[in-house]
Amino acid sequence: MAANPNRPRVFKFNVKGAMDRGRRATGKAMDIVAAEMTAEIQRKTNKPYPPASTPGNFPHKRTGNFQSSTQVVRVGKKLVVRTTNVGRWLELGTSRMSARPWAHRVVSNKKWTRRLNDLSKKFLRAEKK
Repeated sequence: MAANPNRPRVFKFNVKGAMDRGRRATGKAMDIVAAEMTAEIQRKTNKPYPPASTPGNFPHKRTGNFQSSTQVVRVGKKLVVRTTNVGRWLELGTSRMSARPWAHRVVSNKKWTRRLNDLSKKFLRAEKK
């Protein structure tokens, strides 16, 4: 006698395992993107002084303290730019100096979203194997 094709069947799906794989893949991708963002910030702020940078452009390198201490790091589900006070003053400007936005110009680029998605997918496919 053949099995009834209309009988209920049980399919199990490990939701927690799938979420964990996704979290691990995204975490790896975020670490790589953070390192690439840091490298781009350091590259774009490497133009030597003199002359001084003009308002609206990337700041020029004077001592290197700002450049060497600036990094993008993953904090939980966020990427955060860590910098010195000088970096904050350059980004936002002061009462005596116009802003030289550097962090916003690098971090808000849409290429990072695409890069993060591509890496996440790559790592997720690699974990399935």
